[in-house]
Amino acid sequence: MKNPLLISIVVCSTYVGAHAASVENTGTTVSAAATTWLDHGGLQKRARALGQSHRGMIKAESIGTSLDGREIIALQVSMEGEKDPGDRPAILLVAGIDADHLHGSAVAMNVVEQLLQRAAEGDETAERFLSDHTLYVVPRVNPDGTERMLYSDIRTASPRNTRPDDADRDRAMDEDGPDDLNGDGMITMMRIYDPRKADRIADPDEPRLDRSPDRSDGERPAFYLAMEGWDNDEDGRLNEDGPGGVDLNMNFMHGYEAHADGAGRHQLSEPESLALLKYALDHQTIAAVVVYGRHDTLSTPISESGRAPSGAPNTIEKDDEAMYEMISERFVEVTGLQEPEQPDWGGSFVAWAYGQYGVPAFSTPLWSLPNPEPGEDSSAGQDGTSASPGDSAGGPGGRFDGGDFMEEFDIDGDGELNDDERTAAREAMRRRLGTHNHSPGGASRPGGRGGEARGGRGGRGGRGGRGARGGRGGGSAGGGGGGEKLTPSGIGDISMETMQELRQWALDQGYPVPDDDSMMSRMTPQMVEGFAKQAGIEIRRVVKDDGGGSRGRSSGAPTESDWLAYSDGRRNGEGFVAWTEIDHPDYERVEVGGWAPMFRSVPPVEALEEISRRQADFILDLAGHMPSVELQDVDVRRLSDGLWEVKASLVNEGRLPAGTAMAKRNRRARPWVVRLGVEPDAIVTGRPVHKVWRLEGDGGRYEMRWVVEHPGDAPLEVELFSEKYGQDRRSIPLSTDETDGGAL
Repeated sequence: MKNPLLISIVVCSTYVGAHAASVENTGTTVSAAATTWLDHGGLQKRARALGQSHRGMIKAESIGTSLDGREIIALQVSMEGEKDPGDRPAILLVAGIDADHLHGSAVAMNVVEQLLQRAAEGDETAERFLSDHTLYVVPRVNPDGTERMLYSDIRTASPRNTRPDDADRDRAMDEDGPDDLNGDGMITMMRIYDPRKADRIADPDEPRLDRSPDRSDGERPAFYLAMEGWDNDEDGRLNEDGPGGVDLNMNFMHGYEAHADGAGRHQLSEPESLALLKYALDHQTIAAVVVYGRHDTLSTPISESGRAPSGAPNTIEKDDEAMYEMISERFVEVTGLQEPEQPDWGGSFVAWAYGQYGVPAFSTPLWSLPNPEPGEDSSAGQDGTSASPGDSAGGPGGRFDGGDFMEEFDIDGDGELNDDERTAAREAMRRRLGTHNHSPGGASRPGGRGGEARGGRGGRGGRGGRGARGGRGGGSAGGGGGGEKLTPSGIGDISMETMQELRQWALDQGYPVPDDDSMMSRMTPQMVEGFAKQAGIEIRRVVKDDGGGSRGRSSGAPTESDWLAYSDGRRNGEGFVAWTEIDHPDYERVEVGGWAPMFRSVPPVEALEEISRRQADFILDLAGHMPSVELQDVDVRRLSDGLWEVKASLVNEGRLPAGTAMAKRNRRARPWVVRLGVEPDAIVTGRPVHKVWRLEGDGGRYEMRWVVEHPGDAPLEVELFSEKYGQDRRSIPLSTDETDGGAL
């Protein structure tokens, strides 16, 4: 086998899960058991009601229409202040990009209402924020997809809009999707008992869950997993062309992957994503972006993870890590939210806002597995891992075995894969991973692009993703490291140091390894473990340092055992559908069951009030950390008649840096500009215009010095300008006493 590091390029394409309660159409709201979610009409009605109850503080406008013609609205939220709302530093809050993230829109509207209510009640922090800043809110970017989630007869889950798609290229649109075989009104999973393809067994400790068999212990695979359904078009493939749609959070430019499932025909191909981008570009005073969606840059700080072939960072510039670290710590302190899923952010709006719009951009799913109540048991293993089917996303059985792989696909037996054999292998791997990945509740994101398998204690590591939580401290365990500080690689909990050793080994062996990070973007923890075993390289892992404490459940990202304990103990078992044998038209023995759609991604409605309160707190906290740049330490000295030396410092008194490292690199966001009010010819030394692309927070300084010709009969004007923070003009009085300095 000539090139094991470039085999097993796979794309996971299972749907994420959806909420368990039934859905009823009420015209303006949708009730799910005891819950209520706003539909499109209900959202617009609530926006109008807020505008009427807070006149002059909310301005609503249409920013575009969806694919099906629904209006996409935006709100401008502010109070009277010294500057016009359109000229103030602003925060953009975006929700409802992911159609199955039902609670995001509700929380966004609640945050608006809470901020206005707090200001009305005399809360000085809220008053100051709404008087000095502007909050722009786009509460639902994807109204079509959300309506489908709310009103579909059969409940499944997808973040996408409603654009039809011919996924199997047979000139028929969406003709073979999931089917509700057990009649429970939702799409779950199937256990298909076929010894020829089986790769899973029921977990002996918890038969509702499953895992790879331990051959050394005499265990034999019994079944494989597939999404609930049958071969509607009788082409020999199962659920290969379900409801289409474009994933709007894969449709933006930064990290966009052409031809990826769900990414759209081209960047900004969808009217919804284009409308949102245009809205941001039309409001250049936006200084920070917060997104409520499936991505997380807040509970776990995002970090540098290499560069794409274009030279752009897969995630963030290294010099921005401290900023994300600081805001992450504040977010966790304010909201208490920790350990949500960690999908790849390539092509997402939050990635574009950071990478190409040039501002600090943050995203949060708003909710994750709550800690157990006192006395409640969690069935997770002691080391924080579980025998989760999500652990097998790298392929059937959860491990990559090069010998078995070649035995299956090297038809001519020459030890290498030719083009036809390689194509057949990739198609087989896609089919297996598209159906074998377990949970519809988050084991892979729709249209996911490889590398999103869970790896032991680690969080998710997609292309440009983060590794295990604990990348801050960088302890090591489970494979060596000796306590050294390790760097997360973005592949499960495996360290970057291990990946570098493995890459060097491959180069030493003469394998063709790409110069860019495309190889890592497609690796899973299981593949790495197989290659490391082949190379004799010890795997060093980055794990969370919890300081010896306990969160009440397994550390790291929640395991399926954690979620099952939560479903049983606090949700009356509604999160999991018991496995039930059914008659299937295509297979001899099939059981249907598994995670209820959206159970693991959408919180119960009773949690929304507290979630909204904490998110409103975070918006205010974020605003309090914004850059505050001033001209300080101005000193004027007369050198001779008509000749003056002027010194000044530009100082950032805010916590956040003035300008991200990424904006400085790509020159997208305009710099802070300082100009002297004299003709350029009057400046003897010094720059006529100082452009400052970045100032660190907490007192970051930029020093300036000029020698100018000036008669001294009038003050010297200095202008400070920022596209996002406005402008300020100051007069420097010129003293005729050369020992006296003018002051600003």
